[in-house]
Amino acid sequence: MREYPALVSSLFQELMPRFQDGTLSPLPYRVFPISNAAGAFRHMAQAKHTGKVVLSLQEWGVSIAPPSDGKTTFRDDATYLITGGLGGFGLIIAQWMVEHGARHIVLMGRRGAHSLEAQERVEAMRRAGVEVVVEKADVGSPEQVARVLGHVETSMPPLRGVLHAAMVLRDSVVLNLNEERMREVWRPKVRGAWNLHTQTLNDQLDFFILFSSSASVFGMGGQGNYASANAFLDSLAYRRRARGLPGTSISWGALGEAGWLARHGDIAERLEAFGLGRLTPTQALTLLGHFMRTAPPHVAVMRIDWAVLGENAPISISPRFAHLVRKAAQGDAGLHRRGGDTIRNALLAAKPSERLGLTTSLLREQVARVLGASPAKLDIEKPLTEMGLDSLMGVELRNWVEGELRLSVPILELMRGPSVVRLAELLVNQLSQPENAPSSPNQTREETPEQVLANVDQLSHKEVESLLSDMMSEATQETQREGESSRG
Repeated sequence: MREYPALVSSLFQELMPRFQDGTLSPLPYRVFPISNAAGAFRHMAQAKHTGKVVLSLQEWGVSIAPPSDGKTTFRDDATYLITGGLGGFGLIIAQWMVEHGARHIVLMGRRGAHSLEAQERVEAMRRAGVEVVVEKADVGSPEQVARVLGHVETSMPPLRGVLHAAMVLRDSVVLNLNEERMREVWRPKVRGAWNLHTQTLNDQLDFFILFSSSASVFGMGGQGNYASANAFLDSLAYRRRARGLPGTSISWGALGEAGWLARHGDIAERLEAFGLGRLTPTQALTLLGHFMRTAPPHVAVMRIDWAVLGENAPISISPRFAHLVRKAAQGDAGLHRRGGDTIRNALLAAKPSERLGLTTSLLREQVARVLGASPAKLDIEKPLTEMGLDSLMGVELRNWVEGELRLSVPILELMRGPSVVRLAELLVNQLSQPENAPSSPNQTREETPEQVLANVDQLSHKEVESLLSDMMSEATQETQREGESSRG
């Protein structure tokens, strides 16, 4: 344009009339606001566009969530119902509500105020001038729920809030689930939630909070009944919101210091080994107050070390969360590594006649650690399930076998109750398979054996398996070439 201005001018003079009379037209385009830049790239990546995709910075009326003032208050002229309210966390919630203005609370539980802790906390709230009604009732019974709600209607201020925290755990692998075990877990969770839902439809509630679990988000080995019951709560919250009713389902992760996990420290420790940390009651209450104010239909709250979960998860990580595991693994490379090659190679290097004894000895030590028993007192001929092995312990033992020995043992096989000796036999049989044979020293890789060994602890399990497979393949090809050469 600088060197030939006259030429450019004549070209424009020729083109502009054609645009003016419609002979030519600009390229079509689609404009996306800058706030939806991801949608613009997605639109282009799917090859849906013709012409140009434009990002506009001239965007007005952007919706921004108002800042939260962090204050949760409850009405002093209203009644609030907490099912499962006489458990450790339920009592903490009740006390928290009292500290934030609540003056009329109904605590509902199958056994009433059965513990000394419950009785003392209830009396403390009553001495503070709060009306605390303890209802010994089964939330899974529509008649008993109707009785409790009838008492509120006739003798207390209007019901304004419901927190459904009742639960029962009866863990079992899917193969052993029966109708009784399903009903026992579903009764408080599913039937209880439905009873509360149907019998409060005419109440003007400020909130209807359902306490769900991370089991409904991830799934959890041995908790098919519990995971499905909590998934129902998540769906019920959406159903209520679709009808214009308040409804929030909170999928809690592990809660520490109070509640079920506080009474079962061994389970909590195993969950932490999987990367699932515990929330303190203070953290949980702060989040509960936030969700009461913002009212999401469903939210999950967990403390997770994604790198550890990716290494030791008791369940396979779904594609929904796989990117978080990958990101954590890349960020923490070297912090969470397995070192099973040494043990595996030692077994492969041993004479076949010695492998069973070595494997049995290793398993004895590991099973004893998982069970919290003494290796010397462990009966290696006794079925594992008879020694107390449950589903979470089975997952921990399976992870050790896969991580240290690079062998697979289905969790279902463990829950059938093999003895230590029988399990050792199964693993030794796997070691004897051709794919587990030690690789040939005559390797034709670009890296030397010393380089491979120096870097092996930085490789993932799959990378190590692929590396061994490549080595074996190359060794086989080299042998074939040598054979053909000798025949020639």
